[in-house]
Amino acid sequence: MWLAQTPTALVLSSYARIPALEAEQSILTVNRISMASGNMKAEVAASLGQRWNALISGESAIAKPDPHVLRQHGFAVRTFQRPKVILTDGG
Repeated sequence: MWLAQTPTALVLSSYARIPALEAEQSILTVNRISMASGNMKAEVAASLGQRWNALISGESAIAKPDPHVLRQHGFAVRTFQRPKVILTDGG
C-alpha cells in the first residue's frame, strides 16, 4: 500500500542509488576493520574518528531537506516540535 502512495520519482531514484549505497557500506566495513585492527595510518584514523563523532553528535555535513522544496514537489510535510528533555541526576 505504501508503494502506491509513494511518488514514482522517489521510488526510482531510491532504487537507482542502491549500488552506490552498497559500495559505501563496503567502504565503511573496510574502514571499521582497518581501524579495529590497527592497520590504518594515524592521521587517517583521526580524520575518520572525527567524521564518526560528527555523525554521532548530529553535526554531519548531510543536508537536511527543505520542507518548502519538498512541498513544491508534492510531498506532504509535517513539522513537529521536539519535546524538551529534562535531565535529572536520577535521585
